[in-house]
Amino acid sequence: METPFSLVRVPAIRSNQGCWTCRLRKKKCDEVSPGCLRCASVNVECHYGPRPPWIDNVLLGKQELEHIKKIVGASANRKRAAFRAKTQNAMKSPSIENAKATVDDRSPAETLDDTLELESQPNAVSVTSPLPLQPVWVDDHEASLMMHYLDHVFFIQFRFYSPSISAGGRGWLLSLLTQTKPLYHAALSLSACLALEGDEAQTDYLKELERHHNLALKELQLFIQAHGAHGEHASTAFGSNVQILACMLFHGGVSTWQVHLRAASEIVLLLHGLSVTSNSASPAPANHSPPSSELLGSDAIPKHSLSADNAALKFFTGAIIWFDVLACISTSTRPYLSGYHDRLSCLSESSLHGENDSIQLHSIMGCENWAMIAIGEVAKIKAWKEEGIRSGSLDIHHFAEVARKLQAGLESNNLQVHVVLDRIRSDHSGPPPHHRTILYNTYTTLVITRIFACAALIYLQTVISSDPSVLNISTGLQDVMTAMTYLPDPRMFRGLVWPLCVAGCMASSQLHQEFFRNTIMGSVKDSPMFGNSAQALQILERSWEMQRERGRLIDCATTIQEMGTYVLLV
Repeated sequence: METPFSLVRVPAIRSNQGCWTCRLRKKKCDEVSPGCLRCASVNVECHYGPRPPWIDNVLLGKQELEHIKKIVGASANRKRAAFRAKTQNAMKSPSIENAKATVDDRSPAETLDDTLELESQPNAVSVTSPLPLQPVWVDDHEASLMMHYLDHVFFIQFRFYSPSISAGGRGWLLSLLTQTKPLYHAALSLSACLALEGDEAQTDYLKELERHHNLALKELQLFIQAHGAHGEHASTAFGSNVQILACMLFHGGVSTWQVHLRAASEIVLLLHGLSVTSNSASPAPANHSPPSSELLGSDAIPKHSLSADNAALKFFTGAIIWFDVLACISTSTRPYLSGYHDRLSCLSESSLHGENDSIQLHSIMGCENWAMIAIGEVAKIKAWKEEGIRSGSLDIHHFAEVARKLQAGLESNNLQVHVVLDRIRSDHSGPPPHHRTILYNTYTTLVITRIFACAALIYLQTVISSDPSVLNISTGLQDVMTAMTYLPDPRMFRGLVWPLCVAGCMASSQLHQEFFRNTIMGSVKDSPMFGNSAQALQILERSWEMQRERGRLIDCATTIQEMGTYVLLV
């Protein structure tokens, strides 16, 4: 039976640096010291340092393992009890009898509804209503999966999202998950996917994964039939689309994600009071803001365009901008929201009153706004160039001028980031210490921004020339590789699939290719089945293979087109 997503394994890289407790339990250790996160999550003592006697003594090892199992069981019971208590407080009473179907004439919701009906046919599951969950639905097993999602999976999905309480916190996430069926089942599907990599019964978790994935699709279909994708329920449909997109992404990112991304993109424009208009045939010269500066344009957005749940709206809007920009390398089209990226990133309820509370993409995916918007601009002029070539209307001089200005803006901002990074590394002889939280987070954001910006310059070179030379690419490639060595935590590479593919495909020497191969494989050693790094590695290997066959560099977009596998490289 074919599953609706890929479960390709990346070859694991074994490590002998894990804690003794995880080794005894035969668990994958994240190797965080002085105490790993896996041990902390179940409240057991994490042992590093000298080899404990129970490692070599079978009897002592069995006694220690039984002791640990009792602690883990008690911890799981406490978590389930806490989750049930939170769920019961968060629930709302449904009114099923009055639900009516509302579908616009060939609206985004209707288009998505048709797709959802087709996607949810295999292993169809009976569902009851598209309205909020009842407390009785949350049994102990699902509660455990949900806690696993909140404790571990969400962190892997959105590593940089940790807002303060004053900024809204993450309480909205638990509330939405327990009140919105599509979000709930998508989260459980992701949790089951990560659980597949433990030593539990894999067949059972695979069934859980498929069941909750199909339920998420079916529940979203029913929700849209009952409420439409507009009005007061638009934010729920929006959030559900984003989470199902994330679900597809972290199951491998090769399913029908384009339909969900398009629907979510149209809903976000409606939520923010922006009209859906086609992009202009000829892009205006890019106007980049300098690093870490505040983007302009929020005064043009009407106050009524924002929902009451500002924290959730900001998060989902930022996630869609992120997906929309990076999807273009696979679709070879301009970003659907390309005319709105800078305006949407400024949207928030308080920013309309003059406060600095705009959407900051680095708090969601690690990279500053200006670099992501610049990538969108590169994709936009690529689509413009290709359309002009097909129609015979391309003004090559105008194109060259736009590309030159875009390159100059990228290089200028990238240089500023480089200067600041060098100063920080000089002051601390490398990355700043982790306990200097603000400086450490700023440093991490700058490193990730530089990686994306350097990769964007390589992407731009492939747009300017359909056959870029190794000489034109070499400096940018070296800059990407150097910036990647600055990352303080190798687990952050999981969110750098796009620059790894864009830059890695242009690696021509065996040494450079081995760098990108090892980087991708090493980034997912904690959970090799979770995410699309396996597909990214396949893209790199195929690109290098075509290099050898054709005697020239083959860029990432061309490789994806020839493979016929449209991966969302997020």
